[in-house]
Amino acid sequence: MSRFTKLTADERLLGNIVRHYWSVTTSVGHGEGILMPMDHVDLIVAPPGTFEYHLDNRVIVPGDPHVHGMRLRSVQVKVLKEAQVWGVSFHPWGFHLLFNVEMNRLSDGIHSLQQFSPDLSREIAEIHGGGSQLDQQVANKLDYLIQSFALGSEASMQFIPILRSFAENKPDNIRYFSKDAGISTRHLERLFLRCVGVSPKAFLQILRFEDSTREMIYGSGQMDLTEIGFASGFYDQSHFIRQYKKYTDYTPGMLRTNDPTVKFKLLK
Repeated sequence: MSRFTKLTADERLLGNIVRHYWSVTTSVGHGEGILMPMDHVDLIVAPPGTFEYHLDNRVIVPGDPHVHGMRLRSVQVKVLKEAQVWGVSFHPWGFHLLFNVEMNRLSDGIHSLQQFSPDLSREIAEIHGGGSQLDQQVANKLDYLIQSFALGSEASMQFIPILRSFAENKPDNIRYFSKDAGISTRHLERLFLRCVGVSPKAFLQILRFEDSTREMIYGSGQMDLTEIGFASGFYDQSHFIRQYKKYTDYTPGMLRTNDPTVKFKLLK
C-alpha cells in the first residue's frame, strides 16, 4: 500500500482557504487511470515528470507545482515514476481568496502555479525539494506561507458564508435559496463563476456525483446502485447513469466493479 498522509489546515489562519494537506508516495504499477470531478481545487507539488495528463487531446507533463481547477469532466493521468507528492486541497472558493483570480478561467484545466504567484510556487517547491516529509511541522510552514500570499478582496469575503451554506445544505431549489440569502439568482450564479469556477447547478451536480462515488468506492457495499443514486439526489436510474457517463465515460456499475480512479489505485 502507498503511504498516504492527510493533515487539516490551521482554521485560525486558513478557515476559508485550505481544506487540508495530503501526501502520497506514487507507485508506477498502480498509477494509470482517471481523476474525477471534485468539489474543490487542488494544488499538486511533485518532482518534474511525475505525472502525464491527457487533456483536450494534449499531453501535459508538469515540471513545477500545478493547479487543477474545478472539474466537470474526468482527466486521464499516468504516473511516470515513483515519487513523494504533496497536495493542497482548497475549499471551493479558497483559491479565489488566495489570489483573487476569476475561477471560471481555471475550470477543467491544469495550470502552473507560477502564473498566479512565481514566489509562492518557488517557496513551496523548495520546501518539497528539501526532502521533507509531510508532517505537522511542514503543514504549519505551509499554513503561514499560504496565508502570507492571500490577496482575496473584502467584497468576496462577505459572500463566503452564502457559498459555504450552499455547499453544506445542497438546496433542492436554487431560486428559493437565493431569495433566503437576499440575493438574486443571477447574482448567485456570478458569484459561483467568479469564486468557484462553475454555476450553482453544476456545483450541485458535482456534489451529488461525489456523494454517490464515495458510497460506491468506500461504503459498506450494502446499498445497491438504485439506492445509492436516490440517496445522492439523482431522481431516477437513467439520470444517475447519464451523469456518470457525462463525467467519466463509465456507468455506475462499471465504476463499482472496476474502479479506474488514480486515487484508488495509489492507495490499494
